[in-house]
Amino acid sequence: MAAVTVSIINLKGGVGKSTLAMILGEFLVFRYGKRVLLVDMDAQGNLSYCMVPAAHIETQAGQGRTIYHILKLALKGQ
Repeated sequence: MAAVTVSIINLKGGVGKSTLAMILGEFLVFRYGKRVLLVDMDAQGNLSYCMVPAAHIETQAGQGRTIYHILKLALKGQ
């Protein structure tokens, strides 16, 4: 089955875009066993910090790793 792309967009802040994306992603994983990739394009990175512990992000950044490296490890199940 081909990948499905869902975008949650609104120019106004504070309307629940990140929250909705997180809940929808978790629902698809836990209810249907789907593999989900959430991409947070917000400069604040609220969704990223909700889904990945800040300490992990800081450790990876301190080792010179980018989001590419983090996603690559995640795809390998690490």
